[in-house]
Amino acid sequence: MPVMVQQWCPSSLDVKPMVELHLRNDVQGEAKALRKLIAQHTLLPVERIQLSEPYPSGSTGGYVKWPFTRSVLDLVDGEVKFSADSPILPQDSSYGGKLIYFK
Repeated sequence: MPVMVQQWCPSSLDVKPMVELHLRNDVQGEAKALRKLIAQHTLLPVERIQLSEPYPSGSTGGYVKWPFTRSVLDLVDGEVKFSADSPILPQDSSYGGKLIYFK
């Protein structure tokens, strides 16, 4: 399943270009598998990668037009939450087709 990821660099207030990564459909522990893929792609240590909640999610309230993106102000103001643990996904949800920020 395709997952779009973008790196958020809080020290420079910069968002790097979007990259499409592919998770296997049968993978257990999507967050851990996604962290490993991001680490392979960016050469960052897995343990230092924090993931945001998937966007769009059910809480976005309505239609969101592709390409999915969040304002840098949302990232700066903390409206986008990051977690070193696995972000909580709603039942019957996955990362497939969503945008995930990482730092």
